Amino acid sequence: MTVEEWKRKNPPIQRKPLTNADRIRSMTDEELAEFLETINSCTCSFAMGKSPCAADECPCWFDWLKEENYEHKNNNW
Repeated sequence: MTVEEWKRKNPPIQRKPLTNADRIRSMTDEELAEFLETINSCTCSFAMGKSPCAADECPCWFDWLKEENYEHKNNNW
C-alpha cells in the first residue's frame, strides 16, 4: 500500500475545538480554585470583550462557556 492509498483510507481526524467549558471540566481542584478567585459575578463580559452586563441579567456566561478556549486556540494550554 502506498502512502497516498493509506491517506485515502485513513483521513485525518477532525477534532472539535475545545471550549471554555471543556477547559474548566479538565481543571484540577487547585486550578479551579485559582480560576474561581479571578472571577466575579459578571466577569464574563470582560472575558468576552464586551461592555459589562447588568448583574441581574448575565446570560453571557452560557455563551462564554460555548466559545473556543482562547488559550488552547493559541497553544498556551
